[in-house]
Amino acid sequence: MASEPKLYELGAELEAIIAAIVEAGGELSPELEARLTEAEGAFAIKTEKLIMAIRANQARAKMIDSEIERLKDLAAPYHRTADSIKAYLFGQMQRTGKTKIDMPLGKAWIQKNSRPSIRYVGVDPEEMSDLPMEMVRITFALNGEATYQAWKDGLLPDELEAEVGHHLRVK
Repeated sequence: MASEPKLYELGAELEAIIAAIVEAGGELSPELEARLTEAEGAFAIKTEKLIMAIRANQARAKMIDSEIERLKDLAAPYHRTADSIKAYLFGQMQRTGKTKIDMPLGKAWIQKNSRPSIRYVGVDPEEMSDLPMEMVRITFALNGEATYQAWKDGLLPDELEAEVGHHLRVK
């Protein structure tokens, strides 16, 4: 029993047939027609099998993603409860002036953060220009919507490059 040809082998066969047709000046001999029909049929069957494999893997991934979401939803109240209890303990330790509690089953202590949180509190963002430049970060980024519209309108500046990629869709 001969093994089923690989998709890349069928692709190579189709390329060879096309090259033979071109070499024959576009003439399709009965032998080439038979080879072409067989190769295209095998390619279609192999493609269908691969589509089924893609769908099966996508379905499994979707099922696992659903289970992950279900488990995240199940864990969420426990995380919230733990955070709430931790905030309660922190507040009560601060209130009573306790900085450390050491018990046989666990420890709790109040620790200073390693870095402060720094934020701009001025009313007008324009006032940030009054700050020393080493304390301000200015970020420039392309406006995706505007550049896409310029590309669609054929007005994309020479300094920008657009590349249209390809992907496989399976339904």
